[in-house]
Amino acid sequence: MNVTININPVFREANESKARYLNLYGGAGSGKSHFTAQKVLIRILNGKKQRILCTRKVARTIRNSQFRLLKDLIHEYELSKLFKVNEVEMQVKCVNGNEVLSVGMDDPEKIKSITGLTGIWAEEATELEEQDFNQLNLRLRGKTAEYKQFILTYNPVYVGHWLNKIKLKDCYKLKTTYLDNPHIDEEYKKVLDELKYTDENYYNIYALGNWGMIRNAERAYFAFSRSKNVGTFDGSVLEFIISYDFNINPMCAVLYFFGNQKYFQVKEWRIDNSNTEEISELICQHLQSYGITQSVIVTGDASGRAKGTKGHMSDYEIIQSVFSRYRIPFHLQIPEANPPVRDRINYVNKMFQTERLTISEECQYSIQDRELVVWKKGSEAFKIDKSNPDLTHLSDAADYGLWNTQALLQEDNYKKQFALGGARKWQ
Repeated sequence: MNVTININPVFREANESKARYLNLYGGAGSGKSHFTAQKVLIRILNGKKQRILCTRKVARTIRNSQFRLLKDLIHEYELSKLFKVNEVEMQVKCVNGNEVLSVGMDDPEKIKSITGLTGIWAEEATELEEQDFNQLNLRLRGKTAEYKQFILTYNPVYVGHWLNKIKLKDCYKLKTTYLDNPHIDEEYKKVLDELKYTDENYYNIYALGNWGMIRNAERAYFAFSRSKNVGTFDGSVLEFIISYDFNINPMCAVLYFFGNQKYFQVKEWRIDNSNTEEISELICQHLQSYGITQSVIVTGDASGRAKGTKGHMSDYEIIQSVFSRYRIPFHLQIPEANPPVRDRINYVNKMFQTERLTISEECQYSIQDRELVVWKKGSEAFKIDKSNPDLTHLSDAADYGLWNTQALLQEDNYKKQFALGGARKWQ
């Protein structure tokens, strides 16, 4: 029986792709799930010994998504005579012996018992944990008559999701939005367009198909916005500020330009398995490129005042030694103790809200921190969640620099306490 299945041109390469992984993500209404159902149908109609698994985190949600899409296409193309549909098990079997199974990841033992798969379709893949993906991936093995393919379809709801970090070899990746779907109705277009006025994060995810952020209620730096707080420096530099956070893995520091009553974070250092001397060497080499003649303000984590084990020198004594060796004038501005976390973060959020703090787009790890650092769940003491080793250190370093130099924004105090380009009086 000849069947004509019209594929949206934007998905033609994806339809032809035999890559092991087909990563289809983007906005709502783009047609990615409809296309995937078409590809599954094509494979079980024309392929040899095809056994394809439809899965989601919860089995019952498959009924009104993948299973329904397949049934709708069978009806649309008048193929009912070629298929036997099992409503109870949500299975579709073709007269040629090829079949589609439906199993949720909430039934892991059933997943483990499935063999002979040639394809997997994970709808709403962001619902899955990485271990779910790994378990499914293990099922796609063995010799088969044709290629094996794992298809992921999802909206990119959270920029820190494992799907945005995982490195997949032999992967075809395609981002689509509602603008790629010629069949979408005008009313739904309007709904998506109007999100820009009601929810910037939802608009970014569901209309533009970009990775979104976590909910503002959980974010420590809820006031940070890429559109308002990421950009370029366009003023004169009144002060250079280096601020440190002391960790072995990673060691972190940032460089601020200060001018026109605003801070601009121009550079970040994030070095694994490093030490204070190594990162200070790199900082001084970078500062030399500016031809600095005035004293640089050096600040950061107050814990660096304590004596260390290396020659009984503190971190700040090591910094002084390196800066002196490079003949870069400096002034240490280190408090006796770090501020309460809540006070520090409230102050930084105010800086973002008043647009007195801008971050260079080159500082990608710092931007990631501002978007992804969250409060520790269940904590009544306003503690930051430190469970992710890739987060918090750069934002800590940057925050100390802002908190410890607040006098720069107080013009009277600044004039009294600073001698620009000369000896500092501020201690």
